[in-house]
Amino acid sequence: MTGRDVIENLTISENEEKNISLLDAEDNIVSLLSPEEAGVQEEVAAPSGPLVAALTRAQAKKEAAGAEGVPSLEKMLPGVTIQSSENWQNEVILKQEKNPEISKIRLILGEKRKRKKNYKMMDGIVYRKERTGKFLIYIPSSLRVKVLENCHDSILGGHYALDKTLDLVKTVYWWPSMRNFVSHFVESCVKCQTFKPNLKKLGLLQPISSQRPFQKMACDFVELTRSSRGNCNCFVLVDLYSGFVYAVPTRQLRTVDAIKALSSLLPYVAVPEILMCDEGPEFTSKEFQDYVQKIGIKKLNVVPPAAHFSNGKAEAAIKKINNIMRNYLEDGRADWDEELPILLNTIISVKAPSSSLKKKKGTENIEEIRKSIREDVDRKKERKQAAQKRQYDKNRAHQEFEVGDKALVYFELKTQLGLPAKLQRKFRAGVVVEKDTPNTYKLRLHGQGVEGKVRRAHTALMKRFVDRRQPE
Repeated sequence: MTGRDVIENLTISENEEKNISLLDAEDNIVSLLSPEEAGVQEEVAAPSGPLVAALTRAQAKKEAAGAEGVPSLEKMLPGVTIQSSENWQNEVILKQEKNPEISKIRLILGEKRKRKKNYKMMDGIVYRKERTGKFLIYIPSSLRVKVLENCHDSILGGHYALDKTLDLVKTVYWWPSMRNFVSHFVESCVKCQTFKPNLKKLGLLQPISSQRPFQKMACDFVELTRSSRGNCNCFVLVDLYSGFVYAVPTRQLRTVDAIKALSSLLPYVAVPEILMCDEGPEFTSKEFQDYVQKIGIKKLNVVPPAAHFSNGKAEAAIKKINNIMRNYLEDGRADWDEELPILLNTIISVKAPSSSLKKKKGTENIEEIRKSIREDVDRKKERKQAAQKRQYDKNRAHQEFEVGDKALVYFELKTQLGLPAKLQRKFRAGVVVEKDTPNTYKLRLHGQGVEGKVRRAHTALMKRFVDRRQPE
């Protein structure tokens, strides 16, 4: 049974006792409307066939108006039988009679000597006159969700955003505070939330600070062409304080290759306190974690899935290596692993990374020189990181989640069961269970294929889930 089936079988009296939220395999999360918030007193009838609102924009422009600008129900239902029109007309009349506000207007309009400004009653239906002179059907609160389900959720609605959905609704209907109601309805649409990307970039920059060389390092693999020695990849290690880059060619992307490459670099670097890496199986395996603990690395920071920008130093080093290799391999050379130290020299010989590690020539006191260099590096790094943060945060919004909050997490998609990635849901629903770092959270996922799984996610790849409830 889907969420929609549940809605059709529920009455308002059942809903008034409690709010019902369901986790649905198709929609991940389906939140049912709270009639108490909506102010609905009577039972809501289940939808019966296409509604008047299910119009295309081209049909809406060609809509034929009746006397004095009052739209004709039959002409507003292209492709729908007159019986459906009569059913909808009777339903509107019934709900208008039960609505306290509209029933007062009906009484006034029913008296011949009295008139209600901007209102008109025709064929038993109350209409509201808009500024252009056109009369629109006054929809009571108990039918507004039903109207929007056809104007937004149906196949003719198209799941458009606020302005287009509101434009479609206003071709036929009116009710007070319509824009706020439609805005909340569109914002809380499960399919729009899970299929459509974030319109605004989220998550502020959190600069990674390091007080000395080799305190924090980042590692990653870069895939290259097969060399004459059989090497296909390159293990990259970056010092986050100086930007100094180390690289070792490897044959495969395995845990044993990562351990072997890191071991070969330890004689040239100090063991870092913190090592950053991505969520590749070669780094998240128990064997690699045991090795990291064995050599004295205190913490292994694993970057959340799809958040490669969190490991920025390593990604920047890989980008530089790719640029160098692209030019080197263009001539068909297959000895890149033999020339790797020389190729890396073009990266590490520049002033920024090398000056933090190398000492000046001369007879000066080494400790004084080292202290002077470190202080100079710290000042420049602080200014540079502050400038980067200002630029990065300029067009981004800050968001935080609490434990228990419902959220949607971006998933990197692949073709499944013949369905292209671009036609699949971009986000999966979950509940925040822990705040891991200032910018990452752990979530327990819900939905088909991921039910109950715990996943780490970066705040830039998350968005808050909006329950579908009527605004007060």
